[in-house]
Amino acid sequence: MAGSLGGSFGGYWRLWWWCGLALALTLLAAAALAPRFAADAPAPPILALAALLMLAGGFYLWALRGLPQGGLGAGPLAWLLLLGLGLRLAMFAGPPMLENDHYRFLWDGAVTAQGLNPYRYPPGQAQQDPAAPPELGALARQAPRVLERINYPHLRSLYPPVCQAAFALAHWLNPWSLLAWRLVLLAADALSLLLLWRLLRRLGLPLAGLAVYWWNPLLVKEVYNSGHLEVLIFPFLLGALLLALTGRRVWAAGVLGLALGVKLWPGLLLPLLLRPLLARPARLAAALVLFGGVSAALLWTLLAAGLDEESGLVAYAGRWQMNDSAFMLLSAGLGWLLGLAGAAGWGPALARGLTAAAVLAWALWLAWRDEAGPADLPRRALLLVAGLFLLSPTQFPWYYLWLLPLLALWPLAPLLWLTALLPLYYLRFWLAARGQAAFYDHWLVWIIYLPVWAGLVWQWRRGRRAWS
Repeated sequence: MAGSLGGSFGGYWRLWWWCGLALALTLLAAAALAPRFAADAPAPPILALAALLMLAGGFYLWALRGLPQGGLGAGPLAWLLLLGLGLRLAMFAGPPMLENDHYRFLWDGAVTAQGLNPYRYPPGQAQQDPAAPPELGALARQAPRVLERINYPHLRSLYPPVCQAAFALAHWLNPWSLLAWRLVLLAADALSLLLLWRLLRRLGLPLAGLAVYWWNPLLVKEVYNSGHLEVLIFPFLLGALLLALTGRRVWAAGVLGLALGVKLWPGLLLPLLLRPLLARPARLAAALVLFGGVSAALLWTLLAAGLDEESGLVAYAGRWQMNDSAFMLLSAGLGWLLGLAGAAGWGPALARGLTAAAVLAWALWLAWRDEAGPADLPRRALLLVAGLFLLSPTQFPWYYLWLLPLLALWPLAPLLWLTALLPLYYLRFWLAARGQAAFYDHWLVWIIYLPVWAGLVWQWRRGRRAWS
């Protein structure tokens, strides 16, 4: 991990082999639980799932200890690649465990594949709104179980157009198929691995760092079992970094604009990418125009649908809060202070505004100084995305995946610990079924984040120069 990618592979290969095998067996055991999480299954084994995923995280972290600096031979490299692929395929068969976001993806894909606007009508209106196109009603009759299981069916889709294209591709491959969606995710994942390979070579870093990304058990569960879309971001994120490191910052800005077609947060990386262009105004202007044009073209259809009470984007930005730590303290503190003035209801909104300002300030501060070398850009990008995640009101386990490609380039140990700690989130489902969700929200959640915050502070104090 950070500062510890040392040692030779001769003495490490045996440990890597056994840790990889233990990781595979643990994830296979977790995958075997999937049928017991089907929509109509009683008493899903939540505690067993959380325990197995935490154990898998432990084996993963053990495998990363002291990754070798040298090159990989054919045998170790094949083991790295084939094991990661096998872990992914093992999760293909079963139903998603404790997650149902994929129903929205399947619905949006069907709507987009029909040539309809996925941002115009909430799924709940497909059969109820007389103004809705008849094609929507036909889709609802094709897959009633998909429609009835969509989360928040009264809200329009919040997923930008690149996501919609991926959803539609899966529908084109096989309508209403979770397997087809998983294959689309695998394609994006494999492309991300190839780009990481290029970046590691470019930066002179050991290829063993690919294991940070390719073996991560949380990614395997959240993407290939749950069907979350986070890996769609990575080809654009890594492509932008690779272009920037090869001196093509203008094109990097354009590729970063494409990333906004998956999620909005990559826009925060723009100051980091463009910092070296401050001394070259013409190229800076070209980069800004390209980024602005690409992102505006992609986001126009999403925003043109309206930012009203049916907008999923508005609902998410204004109300979503789950599994958070720092934001919870800020929101509670502001609520208490404002309560003294009889305005406690403004606490959450003010907390969101201050958090957004803090993340933006963090992005600008990281971009303030010139880059110290090629490795400086991905390191600053990691610190930025880590700050975004740790301050966010929504710290879902799959949002943590945003950090993984960057952790492969700079494996900061406290951030890697989250792989083994975040599966505690699933205990919330077990507690919620017993009316004790608040116990998780206010107390157990700190078991996840306190070690990480403490580790980051300790590591910062040890090596401030590497963080600046």
